[in-house]
Amino acid sequence: MVQKDGKLKVPIPQEFRAPVGDHASQLVSKIGVKVRTHLPDFSIRRWKHVNEEVMALMFQRLTDNMIKIQAEHCSEPGAVPITPEELSVKVLKPRSGYVKGLGLRRSFSVRTTSASTNSDYVRHLEMEIQEQKKKIQSQKEEIQSHKEEITAQKHEIQVQKEEIQAQNKEIGKINSYCCMLNLLESAGVAVSCAATSSFSIGFDDVREHPCK
Repeated sequence: MVQKDGKLKVPIPQEFRAPVGDHASQLVSKIGVKVRTHLPDFSIRRWKHVNEEVMALMFQRLTDNMIKIQAEHCSEPGAVPITPEELSVKVLKPRSGYVKGLGLRRSFSVRTTSASTNSDYVRHLEMEIQEQKKKIQSQKEEIQSHKEEITAQKHEIQVQKEEIQAQNKEIGKINSYCCMLNLLESAGVAVSCAATSSFSIGFDDVREHPCK
């Protein structure tokens, strides 16, 4: 504290946490004047009732702090800029009883404890987790259903392949038999059809043979 005759020492002992001595009252009075002159009126409870000049100073100070914090963070090599949400928490500090984006904050007139807020937040997260688990389970069941359909289609394709291969074998046998008949006919050999798949070869005229 400074007076016209020089600086006056006013001790503030740690155990009292308050000024003591002959000049303690003068220091308290000067501090009171400074508070009433420069600090906002703490009796104001609503933001809309705050003086515009005071709001402008507060906004400017907060903006400067945000710019400073962002600049200090981005000065580091490879740093990723801070998101607006993170920046607001760093500058404005977290609010007790409020979780950003979850709509859990009550009215200003109702005081909430940090424990109850955390409990609400945990319940909200648990609900989200359960919802995600249901979605994941539904997706797993859908994927499993698709897998079963694909397996059934593969089995059906395999059966069709085997049928086609069997048909090709039969066609090959028939083609071989027809080629043999053609060769025998061209050689003038008579072919006798039998009830079985075997056949006998004669030397009569093929045109008079019953199989023709």
